[in-house]
Parts: sequence; structure tokens; C-alpha cells
Amino acid sequence: MPSPAPGDHCRYKHHWYANSDELLCRLFLPRAMTSTGLGWGLGVGRIGAILGPFIGGLLIDMELTLQQNFMAFALPSLLAAVCLFFVNPRLAAS
Repeated sequence: MPSPAPGDHCRYKHHWYANSDELLCRLFLPRAMTSTGLGWGLGVGRIGAILGPFIGGLLIDMELTLQQNFMAFALPSLLAAVCLFFVNPRLAAS
């Protein structure tokens, strides 16, 4: 067996946080669907990256308090975290 290239043994360790969407696709989707799942995840993320500043501008225009602005952005993140809590990895990959 050939020896791994330098850095191959820790490739995923260094990029885990940067590419967590790829890791989640590998954990929760069958092998034949990982590219589709990753594409959808990146597409939804791109939509969020476009809408986030737009919604932020609307919130600033509404002259809400700092706490109300924080809650407006924290609630969708909390909802996403709660949804991920209910994902069963054994059922998702079957």
C-alpha cells in the first residue's frame, strides 16, 4: 500500500468546520445522493447569503431596537438548530 501524501491523514480534521455541509451530506445521505444534497445545501446557503443583508437593511429601516434586531436573526438560527436535533442519522441514510 502506498504511503499517504503529506497532510492526507488530517485532511478532514483541518477542514471540518469549513466544510461541515459536505460532512453532513456524507453522514446523512446515501452515497448516490451526496452530490445532489450538497448542491441543494449550497444553493439554500447562497439564498441566505443574499437575503440576509437585504433583511438586515429592512430591519435597520424599521428602526427596531438592538434586541429586536438580534432576535430577528437569532430565531431562524435557533429553528435550524432545533430541526437538526430531530434528524435521526440512521433513518436519514437508509
